[in-house]
Amino acid sequence: MNLIDTSALYDMIAQRKAEAIRESFILDLTIYEFGNAVWKQHRRSKGISKNECRVLIESFTKLGLRPIRIDTADLAAISAIAGDYDVTVYDAAYIYYAKRHSLDLITSDEKLGKAWANAGK
Repeated sequence: MNLIDTSALYDMIAQRKAEAIRESFILDLTIYEFGNAVWKQHRRSKGISKNECRVLIESFTKLGLRPIRIDTADLAAISAIAGDYDVTVYDAAYIYYAKRHSLDLITSDEKLGKAWANAGK
């Protein structure tokens, strides 16, 4: 099974390749990050239309993705990963929960991908 970060999720949905990640895991914050990424594409850069926003959001909701709730008790361990691999706490959370749940991490973020490879999966 996979844990998918927002960068990979957005890319796969936008490229109509989301079936490959059906019923995968996401972090609960990914829900908001995905919605924000869609909104930014429309409002700030005018890169996509309102209809395209609707289609992306509907595609997201139909995937059956399973959110993992971030627990504040895990913040110290997540912060340690951030320091060890020189990534943001946000990115470290993906590494932490992927390892904790024995999931493969899927990301389009090069720095996060390198950190994940070095974290010993």
